[in-house]
Amino acid sequence: MSFTEWYQKKYTNFELKGILRKGNRDFNLTFLVSKEMQNGTEVWKGKTKTKFSELGMKLPKVAFGIVTNVHDALELHFQFIETQIQGFPK
Repeated sequence: MSFTEWYQKKYTNFELKGILRKGNRDFNLTFLVSKEMQNGTEVWKGKTKTKFSELGMKLPKVAFGIVTNVHDALELHFQFIETQIQGFPK
């Protein structure tokens, strides 16, 4: 995303499309991004829902699957502080 695109979107909630690379495979993901103020600082948070199987991953097992079964659903989150992004003006 260019600085111009970022500046146009930074005052709204928006979708951020990108690619997650795992090994030698690419996976298209779309994150919903929103801004929160924490102690006077802008913090951007994003999340997306996908599945382990959609990312070519096996489900993790807890105690060899004896204790519990893990569902295929997977939610990925990120957050960053705008002033700490390299290459963007403060």
